[in-house]
Amino acid sequence: FQTGQIWLDQQEITLKLSEPQRKLISFLYQRAGIICTYDEIAEGVWGVGEGVSPGAIYELVKRVRQKVEPDWKNPTYIITVPGKGYRLENPE
Repeated sequence: FQTGQIWLDQQEITLKLSEPQRKLISFLYQRAGIICTYDEIAEGVWGVGEGVSPGAIYELVKRVRQKVEPDWKNPTYIITVPGKGYRLENPE
């Protein structure tokens, strides 16, 4: 695990992140407001566009949500787009 700083609601927070978690946050941030498909996330995080199960991506997103969302079961930052993937709400 590595320590990383991110800005959340205009506050800097420090998180312990695995490499895939760090890559996911970075990937979604670079595409804020855009729907990222499962294959795009797999490519951005693991370097493979196919062969990563949606379940593995779900688990990764869930673990990141548990670290950054006030209520990870009702996310406000990383939004699920059913049947397509995920979208990071545009940071203000």
